[in-house]
Amino acid sequence: MNETDELIESLLAKEEGERPRLVKAKYGFLPISIWNISGKPKPLDTFITDEIGRDSYSVSFQGQAKRNKKGVKSRLSQFHPEVARRCTLLWSKENDVMYDPFAERAPRILTANYLHRHAIGTDISEKFMRHNIKKIFGKEFPSNIDPIDIQHNGIMNGYRIELYCCDSRNVPFILNDSTDFIFCSPPYFTVEIYSNEENQLGYGKAIHGDNPDYQKFLGELKKVVEENFRVLKPGKYCVWVVADIRVGEEFLSFSSDTINLMKDVGFKHHDTAIYDVHSKSVLGIGKIVEKGYTAKSHEFILVFKKPEEVNIFG
Repeated sequence: MNETDELIESLLAKEEGERPRLVKAKYGFLPISIWNISGKPKPLDTFITDEIGRDSYSVSFQGQAKRNKKGVKSRLSQFHPEVARRCTLLWSKENDVMYDPFAERAPRILTANYLHRHAIGTDISEKFMRHNIKKIFGKEFPSNIDPIDIQHNGIMNGYRIELYCCDSRNVPFILNDSTDFIFCSPPYFTVEIYSNEENQLGYGKAIHGDNPDYQKFLGELKKVVEENFRVLKPGKYCVWVVADIRVGEEFLSFSSDTINLMKDVGFKHHDTAIYDVHSKSVLGIGKIVEKGYTAKSHEFILVFKKPEEVNIFG
């Protein structure tokens, strides 16, 4: 038990009534706004093992594998299973339909299934979607197949999973007001390239050319937000996990910009939690401090709600 958990337990001991303990018993944690997740792996960690993230290297927009201070190449970022579990439990219910517009290697899709939800996942990465469909359904596609045909749906553990290799800016096959929960972690501009499709939002030549433009990136990301708003049922939640980023000397408040995009489209900003990622950002901290910066070791869990009464046609 870490210091934060000990403090919470001591406060609970002083709390009158059983409500706080019932909340913790229901979710397995106390839903406070700062999530400090550590300790031994849980069963869910094994269930959603990320083979590609474990074995692949992260690449920046300059095309070079990122290396830490010791010269070891950094692996692709991996979404924490416990963060996925907590978000899914807090903002959705059993038998809901969860949609992940940036499915990557399916951590949130598999979490939804594990927690008795149906799931829809889209991702533009052919590599990721081939991996997901093979891992979940055991189905492989010919090497020369059109990426748009890399899709499959079926039942796993009694719940439906639909997977599509496509651009999340345009998902006409998902009906208006048809999903109960949207949950994703979007690309972080030029911080990481997940695959080599030109239309990748993070750093695709078809979008940015050789000169990444952050405002243009936000404009393209807004199209995803618009689709999220269209397919989500009124009164339901949309959760995006993001981080502020630095490109060279420029600090980009990606969390604030995401909030503004959501509000522009019609979402209400419902809640925010901060997740301590326990990252290795302390590497090179000497140079960081010299510039007056802090090493970023947190992400924002931004929660939005679609209003109860919405006319999506204006």
